[in-house]
Amino acid sequence: MVMRMAVYLCAAAVFAGPANADSIAVTIEKFGLLGSWADDCAEGPGARQGFRMAVAAPPGGAPTYTTVNIDNGVKTTVRSLVVTAVQPAPQSLTLRVRILGGDVDGGPLPSPTTNTFEQTFEKPAGEKPAGAAMQMAGNPPIPLQRCRD
Repeated sequence: MVMRMAVYLCAAAVFAGPANADSIAVTIEKFGLLGSWADDCAEGPGARQGFRMAVAAPPGGAPTYTTVNIDNGVKTTVRSLVVTAVQPAPQSLTLRVRILGGDVDGGPLPSPTTNTFEQTFEKPAGEKPAGAAMQMAGNPPIPLQRCRD
């Protein structure tokens, strides 16, 4: 009996993963967060200041959340896996992400940064055109614009 239960639990875990990743990707896509975002899309990769992020949903895989922050020429990249996506209100989406790795100017991230955290995104009321702007909740919130790249 115990062996049968273990087999059922293993099968459930194997088959639940991809379906969960698909539902997370659908939630993110419906909210309009998939793509590339920045505080200033005109600032390219060589900028001395700025924040960029990319949210992707690869076919058959879990959605990813990658951020690049450049502060006084120091570039920090953080690569994460989206664990959950919850929409607590029509204009809000909260992602729970697990940091997988990244680098600071080519060197490794400090080990305490490999954890799980939540980030909330909000759509501005009455934004025109729809899907062109977003903000990261925080103090202060960070306004973002959708980039073409």
